[in-house]
Amino acid sequence: MSLKVAIITGASSGLGLHTAKALFKTGNYKLVLACRSEPKTKSAIEEIVKTCPEQNADLLKFMKLDLTNRKSIFEFVSEFKSNFEGLDLLINNAGIMNHPHQLTEDNLEIHFATNYFGHWVLTKELLNSCNRNARIIIVTSGLYKNCKEMPSVNELTKEETIKTFKPSMLYSVSKLANCLQTVYLDEYLKSQTDEKLKTIKVFAIRPGFVRGTELGRHFHWFLRALSAPLIWMVAKNLDQGISGILHCSTSDAEHLKSGRLYFGDADEDYETSVSIEKAKELNQETENLLKSMDQASGDH
Repeated sequence: MSLKVAIITGASSGLGLHTAKALFKTGNYKLVLACRSEPKTKSAIEEIVKTCPEQNADLLKFMKLDLTNRKSIFEFVSEFKSNFEGLDLLINNAGIMNHPHQLTEDNLEIHFATNYFGHWVLTKELLNSCNRNARIIIVTSGLYKNCKEMPSVNELTKEETIKTFKPSMLYSVSKLANCLQTVYLDEYLKSQTDEKLKTIKVFAIRPGFVRGTELGRHFHWFLRALSAPLIWMVAKNLDQGISGILHCSTSDAEHLKSGRLYFGDADEDYETSVSIEKAKELNQETENLLKSMDQASGDH
């Protein structure tokens, strides 16, 4: 059986690393660990290999990716295309939470840039590399429900505007954007005349409250210490946290519903904040943002 090719963003820790371990054990994938830090990812690769020493370590490859930097995304895609003939599984997992107010070099709110926009650009650039029946996994959060209405993308480029939001709400905004991207991409792929694109499936995954990730690293140390016992009692472990990712990555296609939100192996209805109309609106605003960035910098 020929090996499938998978990309996992944020695979050096937490859910991404645990997902990489699980897929590595199957022996069915060449895994690209798309992360910012090479030393951290090399250590992660050593850790993955130790969990299943009988597997070939050459199935694991680090490729540098900074989702807040468009140039880094384009370079990643170029390197991927020069090393691999196609893509079977894209897991958009990397994310930040409760980061202090900050704009990226592209003047975009950092949660939105990392959790949504960077992955949006990455997915757009890789679509034509996807093989038949490829799958795209977009990791969101149940906290998307805290954002009842998506702010305009333009609002998320202004420092004075983003400071009116708490960092926790900016995280929820980015997670709502993930859900809207899933709904839009599903409709877009189904409408294509290209038969290969029509076979691609996309899923949003809600892992739940999971311990053992680095998502809370930007919370104050005292708050983290105070909440640690409670987290240990009520949070899911990493195996439970990645169950939805693995279900949508490896289950038979006929048992899966593209465009849906999954929690474990069950699909859920979205809140009313998620609709195809709102998804199309966000996608158009995102297209316009990318175009204006490219024009301003002369990139791509």
